[in-house]
Amino acid sequence: MKNEIIKLTNINKYYNGPDNKPFQALKNVSLSLYSGEFVAILGKSGAGKSTLLHILELIDDYNDGTFLFMDKNVKTMTDEEKSKLRNEKIGIVLQSYGLLGEYTVIQNVMFPLYFGKYIKKKNKISLAEDALSKVNILDLKDNQSDKLSGGQMQRVSIARALINNPSVIFLDEPTGALDEKTGLEIMNLLIELKNNDVCIVMVTHNEKFAGMADRIIKINDGKIIDNQ
Repeated sequence: MKNEIIKLTNINKYYNGPDNKPFQALKNVSLSLYSGEFVAILGKSGAGKSTLLHILELIDDYNDGTFLFMDKNVKTMTDEEKSKLRNEKIGIVLQSYGLLGEYTVIQNVMFPLYFGKYIKKKNKISLAEDALSKVNILDLKDNQSDKLSGGQMQRVSIARALINNPSVIFLDEPTGALDEKTGLEIMNLLIELKNNDVCIVMVTHNEKFAGMADRIIKINDGKIIDNQ
């Protein structure tokens, strides 16, 4: 049975636009995300995808509406509680990889383990090696990160997102900086990684890759226009 991880109800988000006039980036957005599903949030540039993603990741706030994360009301959380939840339950994969180039692959993957509860170094290494095995690049663990190909860097980024065994993984245009062949390899990897416990949410403008997900949520002008 799928568990509801996230529930948004009538979420609105405003920014100050030109001449300090309010600009509404999200308009009454409602959606639910469940364990064991691969969801694509599809929309053109400026549609509101990034705003929605940053709210889901607990990085940005919203103006009104209700956001429940595993039945907890996000609006009532302190910044410290959000940080703890983000570190323990959320994995984040960036289009630009977000790796520290001067560090090795395994050092980059271990990075999230330095926040939160204490873990012995040998256990950190074991967890990182397990995550790298899941993305099929354990053999690169001692390589310097900035010496890798784009596809390899994205696999490292995904391994880092997996290391805390999160409930949900958010990916921001994970294939955007890759050629189509490498992008397809990353998409197939994401499908392999999907299981009954984790929810994978990918923001993209690539309709072909979005079609590989279990469900497509289309957003335009700050509104959900389709939720298949």
